[in-house]
Amino acid sequence: MKKKSFINKLMSGAFALMTVVSMTSCQGFVNAVMGYEDNSSSGTTTPTTTPTTPTQDQYIFTIQNAVYVDDNFPQATTTDVIEGLQINLQAIRGGQNMITVTTQQQYNRFFVGLQDQRGYWSLIPVGIGEAIGENVARRTESGYLIPIMYTMLFTQDITMLIAAEDANGNITTPLVVTIHFINTNTDVSDLNVSLTFQNEKDVDLHMYTPSGRHIYFGDKGGEVTLTDGRVVSFGLDLDSNPACNIDGIKNENIYIPKELVETGTYIIKVDMFSNCDPSISTDWAVVARYNNNLLTNEIGSNPAFGTYPVNAPDGDHTTVMQFTINGASGTRGVETAVDWSTFKPYPISEIARFKIENTIW
Repeated sequence: MKKKSFINKLMSGAFALMTVVSMTSCQGFVNAVMGYEDNSSSGTTTPTTTPTTPTQDQYIFTIQNAVYVDDNFPQATTTDVIEGLQINLQAIRGGQNMITVTTQQQYNRFFVGLQDQRGYWSLIPVGIGEAIGENVARRTESGYLIPIMYTMLFTQDITMLIAAEDANGNITTPLVVTIHFINTNTDVSDLNVSLTFQNEKDVDLHMYTPSGRHIYFGDKGGEVTLTDGRVVSFGLDLDSNPACNIDGIKNENIYIPKELVETGTYIIKVDMFSNCDPSISTDWAVVARYNNNLLTNEIGSNPAFGTYPVNAPDGDHTTVMQFTINGASGTRGVETAVDWSTFKPYPISEIARFKIENTIW
């Protein structure tokens, strides 16, 4: 439990939500904000250059249970856009993102693709409680949830197209959204766990390793010298919105290179350290990879999804997955390859020290 109810008093200002409201009278404003071109002669907004043609395996992102369509992105048949759409505008390589649509509007199908690229993902919604099968989006009490997973090919900013087929069979005008690439140490790690969350909260990622190390904002890892003289690093290299000092990134990442990956069981937890704006809920997702492949869990799913509802309390410290790695390059006897006397921890910020002082595990 955490003794830090006073933290919320330190918050200030507005929280940036990328929310789009479907209002025909505001179409010009939406175009300017979202960055797509207005073809006034047709009343639609479409890419203007010839798309390239990536294969499904070459696509920058995937959508769980969606169908890949090797064709140009669907043409709009109405000037309406998707109501209540929200997406994190920051993302990391191999990480997650979520498109949430807060609306009572019925949509028959969603389309998500890349500007100036042929090929897109198509998926249909299922109702609450229905089995998740092929080609589905998750229906929620307030709308829809579309999980995005970035591949290891994601290394720079991308521009997404997001549209839907409405209840009358019309294709909405695509929203054009730029997703900014946030660099992490994923490319030098064999074990990588990342967290993304939807709104401006202080949600933290925690890893407990087989040898008992707890990697989190208070012990972020660091650098250590191997017995062959090489220096390697590990730990939490991305920590967002600490103590409600809002940075808008809403991603966290823990990386471990092959030399330090231990054989044994790992536990991953997510913690709402501070619900900076209790009036809104937030969806979150965690994904774990080993050698660029999704790990199989003994506890939880991978990717794992969850929601902190309105007025969610601080300090839940929830276990979201547990997995075991066998035959790792590093083992419980990793000290035979590492000179831990050379360990240089990553510095702890004043904000992190503040959080530690106001935390009871």
